[in-house]
Amino acid sequence: MGLGTAQFGLDYGISNPAGKVPPEEVRQILRIAQVAGIDLLDTAAAYGTAQTVIGNCLTTDHGNFKVISKVSPEAIEPADMLESFNQVTSELQVETLYGLLVHDFDRFTRRRDNWDVFRQLRTDGRVRKLGFSVYYPAQIEWLIQNDVDFDVVQLPYSVLDQRFADYFPQLKERNVEIHVRSVFLQGLFFVPEDKLPPHFTPVAAKLKRLRAMALDNEVPLAAVPLSFALANLDVTRIVIGVDSARGLEENIDSLIHFDRVQSLRSQLEELSESDERILLPFNWRR
Repeated sequence: MGLGTAQFGLDYGISNPAGKVPPEEVRQILRIAQVAGIDLLDTAAAYGTAQTVIGNCLTTDHGNFKVISKVSPEAIEPADMLESFNQVTSELQVETLYGLLVHDFDRFTRRRDNWDVFRQLRTDGRVRKLGFSVYYPAQIEWLIQNDVDFDVVQLPYSVLDQRFADYFPQLKERNVEIHVRSVFLQGLFFVPEDKLPPHFTPVAAKLKRLRAMALDNEVPLAAVPLSFALANLDVTRIVIGVDSARGLEENIDSLIHFDRVQSLRSQLEELSESDERILLPFNWRR
């Protein structure tokens, strides 16, 4: 697994009433992650103060993490891209990154000369792997059809959002690391039935069924979507966000139920949803 860090710098997540995680709590989260063997952090220039918080932690007793980041979505020209990358490494207080991802896919397709900047950073050893953060299967199709040379793709994947699953074997054949995010759909799975906003009425029945499966099989609710994603052998990394040290411990502990959840896999696959107004959090505000 890897840790998503948006909560470290932003008020983030539909089921997170506490807001941005305090720096001391971040330190505790990273300590627990290290002990559990979680060695990857996913961050971005767009995540508020997250990179600065992480950088302050990495310079103390938390230096063994691989870090993936994304340059500012406001960076348009190649020079802007390089300046943003330098800002990223400055905030993180590191010289090199494990991975650098394109955060604005549409801008990439319009300005592919920026990719030369990314590739030069990889050639110079300042970045080990290059890739893309995507939201739509058509974006994967475009990358494959245009034979783009990339090493990592980060995409949403969950019990509800199974849109990309058919592309996993192709990506694996190309030696592309598949990092999946939103396995809890920003915490949607944990919102109580009576607190569910009207926007999610179309999937209320599926969410209820998911909770019933967890209850009937005596497993924590978190174990179901987490184990579902971890069981896909094509997936390289599961990137999860947490808003507390206790939350991370509970997610790790829930994995003792992995085998029991796998007996439910065919039922869970039936909960697949295609409505992108539900699956993509940036549509929730519209």
